Amino acid sequence: MAASFIPLETVRGLDRGPLVSHVGAYIERARTEGYPPKTVLVHVQLIASLNRYLRRTRRTTRDIDERLIARFIRRDPRAHWSPGPSVTLARLLALLREVNAAPPASTPPDPRNPAERCADEFRTYLRKDRGMSESSIYGYSFSVESFLKRMFGRGPVAFTKLTGCDVTDFLSWEIKRRRLHATESLLAGMRAFLRFLHYRGFVSRDWSLVVPRGAKWSLAGLPKHLPARAADKVLAACDRRRPRGRRDYAILLLLARLGLRAGEVLRLMLEDIDWEHGQILVRSKKGPGLARMPLL
Repeated sequence: MAASFIPLETVRGLDRGPLVSHVGAYIERARTEGYPPKTVLVHVQLIASLNRYLRRTRRTTRDIDERLIARFIRRDPRAHWSPGPSVTLARLLALLREVNAAPPASTPPDPRNPAERCADEFRTYLRKDRGMSESSIYGYSFSVESFLKRMFGRGPVAFTKLTGCDVTDFLSWEIKRRRLHATESLLAGMRAFLRFLHYRGFVSRDWSLVVPRGAKWSLAGLPKHLPARAADKVLAACDRRRPRGRRDYAILLLLARLGLRAGEVLRLMLEDIDWEHGQILVRSKKGPGLARMPLL
């Protein structure tokens, strides 16, 4: 069937060689993928050139892999004007591997060091087991990466000799480098990581208990909420006769009545309001990311 529209006998280099018996299967694959006959003929000519290269270098299909194909493309003149030579030969290599005529693809070496792999495993745990948002995962893993780098550098990671002093020494060193508002994220991230180590059996004790709670002094920052009368005064200050005042009033109502965060209000769009059912769709970075709340 293949030779009916691709005259293989006229293609130089396909009279003999390791790829001759596989050309028909390639033609059929290319036809099913929708390539026109003229394009398939160009593919076959490139495969014939590779076949000659294998014969000349005394190689078989068992020697074909990604590195050999890349070397062939760099050296063979036909590959320079043939359209998409790497795609064509990658398709051929996949076909050869399907029939065990070429060796399976080798797994590329992992470029990460042991500490980076451990941090990635922790991120996967937070994402799949804890269901945390990507922004929270980033904040937690930032602390953990600093801890692993300080403890192990680029060498092997072993937690069998981890002690509470190691944890407190790191926290004392890291807190000095951070601003006050970032300390809480550091402590929460380390607490979650140490629980993860105990949960996975990397350590025999739950060292998260040695992580202190962040100190919260009275009046150290802005108030957590406004009293009801103060909130009413803020709402009354909006001039609702003007568009800007009505906008400010709506924003303040969302903050005061629904308890939305500033970022959640900022991400609201007009289509998020379901007037028929009296609901509003809130896009949050916390938890699953979406929540429906009642309109005011």
